[in-house]
Amino acid sequence: MITNTTNSIGGRIIKVYNRRAQQGVCKQSTGTISAEVVPFFLEVRMRKISVLGVQYRVYMGVSYLKDPELKGLFGYCSHTERKIVVGDLSTCDSWKNEREGSRRTQERMTLRHEVIHAFLNESGLSASSNAADCWARNEEMVDWIAIQYPKIKKAFEQLGCDN
Repeated sequence: MITNTTNSIGGRIIKVYNRRAQQGVCKQSTGTISAEVVPFFLEVRMRKISVLGVQYRVYMGVSYLKDPELKGLFGYCSHTERKIVVGDLSTCDSWKNEREGSRRTQERMTLRHEVIHAFLNESGLSASSNAADCWARNEEMVDWIAIQYPKIKKAFEQLGCDN
């Protein structure tokens, strides 16, 4: 969960997210949820990505009305099923009246967040960070990486060390 954080690109979005997270509505997951594969996933956009050589299915635009695992979450990453699910905020009660641009920004931030969980899971850091207070599962750490990634990428590109 993002707490007392501002973001120069989406500061307003972060503040909205904080309020909802504090209310327990549509907050991001810990990345440890495992759900059954449900047929309605065939109705949404699905892409495949390689995470450290392991194929993950990524489902975008999943309706909150059809996926019970999304209740109270923006999205989740199941390391056992190798899938990432991001909810369609237009179907989330607390977000359906927000501007389309705000919803899309939050969905992109959620996707980055869940992809970071997948990388930490596949690298073994989530499982072996228990001795260090589970830092690799810490939502603030995952959020920091996901939020700062575009800025880090831009700095790497400017320096020519991005690949």
